[in-house]
Amino acid sequence: MRKRTDKEIRTEILAAASAGATKTEIMFRAFLTHNQFYSYLASLMASDLIRYQKVQGLYRTSEIGLEYLGTQASYPANKSSSSKVLVIGLGQLGLPVAKYIKDRGGFDTYGYDISTKAMDRAQKIAGIKRIGDNNNNNNKDKDKENGENNNYIVIDEEEQLQQQHNTVNPHKKSLDIRMHAVPQIEIAEITKIAENAHRYLQIAFAEDLYLYCQANNINFAELRDALNTKWNVNILEPRDGIGGHCLPKDTKMFLQSSKSIRSKILASAIEVDEDYRRYRQQKNMVLQPNQALSSRKGYDDNNIGET
Repeated sequence: MRKRTDKEIRTEILAAASAGATKTEIMFRAFLTHNQFYSYLASLMASDLIRYQKVQGLYRTSEIGLEYLGTQASYPANKSSSSKVLVIGLGQLGLPVAKYIKDRGGFDTYGYDISTKAMDRAQKIAGIKRIGDNNNNNNKDKDKENGENNNYIVIDEEEQLQQQHNTVNPHKKSLDIRMHAVPQIEIAEITKIAENAHRYLQIAFAEDLYLYCQANNINFAELRDALNTKWNVNILEPRDGIGGHCLPKDTKMFLQSSKSIRSKILASAIEVDEDYRRYRQQKNMVLQPNQALSSRKGYDDNNIGET
């Protein structure tokens, strides 16, 4: 690899963190050593180009950083509003995605949800147009009668990306986020729950390591700091247990999704989280009832929007 300029390295770091990334992921994508990462990170954070999200344990490029990326010739930032985007599912994930596509990309953004209340909310707070509702299945026919172009880029709330009639991938135009098309809907669906199950495992290991340290009179914080000096290690900080909406739900869904095999490691991870919660309760380390699992204190799953 040729010697890169400081500007090129900063751009690669911001691009790697544009959708949120761990320290290890950024170092891998931007080809950085541990010392290089922290050297550039200090200046980027001082300039508010990148921020650390403590709850998720991720570095994420700020709005200012995304604007900076848009000025770089190697990073896609040509905006266009010639395509329609349809987001299916307007819940905790779908609504923020639809809003981002509309605000960031300037696309003609539509939304559909089996809940008419969800569509009403999306239209009210984000200006997302309705593609239809439960009481009217003839909207597509009406669009045809009115001469509407029905070539939509379809984005499923569970991460399905389906391109129709040669429409353009919005990432290539202006969204500054990567979108990956897959050949089967099963792959798209499993991607989301497997990703969250993996995150569950990471947190559960941190909890298990914490319990090990307590049982053997070892300083967990010192051990964690020592472990995380290795470029490909990122031990998380256990807090009040694994909470939020998606991580517990998707981990259990993954466990129940297979017809012939059950993940032993995930089943054990759930047991570890239960043990860790009991330990904290015994040590009076949790909050008051109904607050103990708050995503403000415990690990959540990057929830956005209302439930």
